[in-house]
Parts: sequence; C-alpha cells; structure tokens
Amino acid sequence: MKWFNVKRIWQIAALVLTLAGALAVVFAPLFTTITQEGAGQIEVRATAFDVDGPAVLWLAAIPVVLAAIPLTLKHRAWVITSYVCALGLILFSVISRATIGMFFFPASLIALVAAFIHYPKQVED
Repeated sequence: MKWFNVKRIWQIAALVLTLAGALAVVFAPLFTTITQEGAGQIEVRATAFDVDGPAVLWLAAIPVVLAAIPLTLKHRAWVITSYVCALGLILFSVISRATIGMFFFPASLIALVAAFIHYPKQVED
C-alpha cells in the first residue's frame, strides 16, 4: 500500500483546513471590547491570543493534533485512527460551536470523508 493515495490526500486537506482554522482562531480579531470613556465609548478589536494569552494555543492545537494523527500511521492502525480522529474533530466542532468550533467544522467534514474512503488493497505476486 503506497503512503500517498486518495485517502491521504483528503486527510492532508483536512489538516490544512484545521491549520487554517487554528490560525484564524488565534490571530483573527474576533473579540470586541467596549469601554466607557467620558461621554463616549471606545471599541477595541482583539485577537483570542490578546484576550486569553498563550492558553488559546493549547485549545487550538487539539484539532490540529486530531487531524495529524492519521497521517503518521500505516495499515490497520491508519484506518482505525481515521475514524476515531474524524469523530473527535466532529465532537470538538459540535461541543465548541458557540466559540471556536465553527472554524473547524469544514475540516471535520473533510476528515469524515477521508475516513470513509476505502483504499483497495494491493495484491502482491
């Protein structure tokens, strides 16, 4: 079984989408803080890294690790972890949908597609 095949291409696409979602979570200005300044208000846009500090990196790393694990394994373990990690990405996206989960929902769907692609076994002579 060759390492680079259709199933791996879908898994690489899921990893790329997960990395893009993690970068958007960490560095996109998603938060707005409004402070009262005399008679007016000041609105400041901030990133999750500005608001929560380095702890947000650990949270954004969870789906990245889930998308990367199937790419490191071969044979039967690869097939099993493809299903488990796709389920993990979906659960992460659903549980955290009110905050950052929507950034990882496309990657979880791609990982699910990758998990259900069956690569035919090669017959050796």
